[in-house]
Formats: sequence, structure tokens, C-alpha cells
Amino acid sequence: MLRTLFTALIFLSTTIFREKRMLLIFADRPGNQLVKKQKDILDANVAGINERDIEVLTYYEGKDRVQFQKRSVKDAFTVILIGKDGGEKYRATQPITLSKLFGIIDAMPMRVQEMKSRP
Repeated sequence: MLRTLFTALIFLSTTIFREKRMLLIFADRPGNQLVKKQKDILDANVAGINERDIEVLTYYEGKDRVQFQKRSVKDAFTVILIGKDGGEKYRATQPITLSKLFGIIDAMPMRVQEMKSRP
């Protein structure tokens, strides 16, 4: 019962309009070196991640089977960017660089508005 509720909450948290953009990292196992590489890339500019309202979530095959199925993830490593509107904006099977990630986000209409409204 509790697991079903938890799964439903995770599903809702990734499908409804959000205040944050989401970078979803999927891997076949916790020791996947591409996960480490992706996290190292993101850790290099935490201020930029925070400024762009990015929440990073990591899912592992088996433990997070529902998310793998929901997002149709079949590779040993996949990274998916979800916009504030809930739509998938980017997907790759290799870590995304900060310049690519920030470039995609900074071109989004909501982000353009955010940049205009911030002092």
C-alpha cells in the first residue's frame, strides 16, 4: 500500500506543472560511471543549476522500474530534461554538458521571461 502511494506521488511529481525544471538521470546501476560523470559536470556549476531552477533526480533500473517504463528508457544511461510545462525538452544516452544544458534552457520561452523579470 505504502509503495503504491509512493509510486503514485513520484508519477504525479513528474507529470504535473512544476516550479522547477527537472533533469532526470536514468542508469542501470548505482555504480554506472556515466552517472558519476554527469553529477561531476553538474556539481561544477551549482549556482547555474540553481539559477535555472533545475532539480536533478536519479533513477536506477529495478528499484525505479515505473519511471523507466513511463519514460521509455531502455539504455544503461539516459538523461532527460523536462521543462516547467512538463514536456520533454532533451534526451541523450551520454552526459549533457553544462553549455548544452544551459543553452537549451536559456532558449526556452519561460526562461527568457525569467531572465527579463529578474534584476
